[in-house]
Amino acid sequence: MLHPEFISDISPYTFRPAVSPEDWDAVAKMRNEGYSKYIGKGFVPRDSYDEYALVFVVMDAEGKYLGTCRIIPRQKGKVELEEYPRLSSLLENPGSTRDVSSLVELSRFTVPMVRVVDAETRMAIRYGLYKTMYSFCVKNGYHRIIIAYRKGLVEEYTNVGLNQIVDEGYSPIRYKNLGFREHFLMVGNTGEMKLKHQAIDPALYRFFHETEHPNIVLE
Repeated sequence: MLHPEFISDISPYTFRPAVSPEDWDAVAKMRNEGYSKYIGKGFVPRDSYDEYALVFVVMDAEGKYLGTCRIIPRQKGKVELEEYPRLSSLLENPGSTRDVSSLVELSRFTVPMVRVVDAETRMAIRYGLYKTMYSFCVKNGYHRIIIAYRKGLVEEYTNVGLNQIVDEGYSPIRYKNLGFREHFLMVGNTGEMKLKHQAIDPALYRFFHETEHPNIVLE
């Protein structure tokens, strides 16, 4: 069972796509704040994937930016993980990803500690971003989700409903766009994730599937 605190009220926060120059400036700053601990200075905050990805930001009632994540739909163009040739079979194999056009990659996910110090609040915002991602995928018919993650996050992503890929042919990888740091892979299917939410914790299921969050804006 999960502690109910992680799904504390997220109504004070707005989750929406980045659209303005101000949004993108905040995204760049948050990415640097969130990733500098792992890769140091020199991180390029924007890349070609941002041109067709959907990038979300989180803001509080005072207009302060608190977090961000990116969803890259394979239907719009290549995902970042396609830069690694040994992952091609994973991304294209119908047994692994079903229809490749329904695949999305979740990346550049951060709620920087310098912006949200309280751990409980930070976790609530992270789960708000997870619900935003999940809701966006369901609404748009994207059934398959893949993410590269650092060690230490596997329990959190498992609770979201993703599955580890332990095949040594796929994982780990050295994520060159994130300082060649070692990353591992997890995948999920939105239908299977719903069943997992129900099995993991009734509160988790209510949060993802029964609670209305008008503060989550998908378009």
